[in-house]
Amino acid sequence: MDVERLRVVVAEPDAGAPAGEAPEGVALARALRDAGAEVVHTGGGGSPAQLAATLVQEDADALGLAGGSADLLGEVLARAAEQGADDVAGFLLGSAADDGLPDGARAFGPGTPPDEVVAWLRTAGGGPQPPVRE
Repeated sequence: MDVERLRVVVAEPDAGAPAGEAPEGVALARALRDAGAEVVHTGGGGSPAQLAATLVQEDADALGLAGGSADLLGEVLARAAEQGADDVAGFLLGSAADDGLPDGARAFGPGTPPDEVVAWLRTAGGGPQPPVRE
């Protein structure tokens, strides 16, 4: 990847609230932006095909699902890989179980501080590191 900044798509596929109003996704998107990442916040809803298309269109380095499942994350990443985006790191926010996650993906349990997610993306997220702001 030749990009200078980390590009992350954040979605809340199971959000019951209107798009962009799930607190975990909003907090994560803000923390990622504060860390210097470029964030595309899709809000609630979206089929696996739509989310995969967003990953491809945005040339994303990572996908964060707030409230999603390991199966959904795997399906979205597989669909994105079929379209040429086979290097996208994936993570779940709000799920403590790593069972069934795709290789290299990570689950962050409820109450995980967004800064912990940012730190993981910087070290193990598979993409370029966001610039450090002083």
